[in-house]
Amino acid sequence: MTQLCFVSGPLYMTSGVSRAIEQDYRFGEFVYNSIKRHLNCDFGDIDFEDKGYNEKAIINGGRIFSVYRSTNSIEDDLAKIWVITEADRSSTTVLFPKEY
Repeated sequence: MTQLCFVSGPLYMTSGVSRAIEQDYRFGEFVYNSIKRHLNCDFGDIDFEDKGYNEKAIINGGRIFSVYRSTNSIEDDLAKIWVITEADRSSTTVLFPKEY
């Protein structure tokens, strides 16, 4: 079993992400794999500066932010998700950028 980089707290998803998973199991697999990547410090499609911020946040406490893009989505709105772990590690949420 792989050791996680940080504690995530409970996992949540927005209603939009939940509906997308209900409509397409492949999107559910994408979300699942994205969460695994996030918890293993693979932050996806973020820039160098944000990656550095995440690395400091893991050590010093701070919000951890990841971005993942699905290659299976026809709709542009469903192609990208954010995974955000709160600074106090009280929760991690999966959402579409438009739901922020």
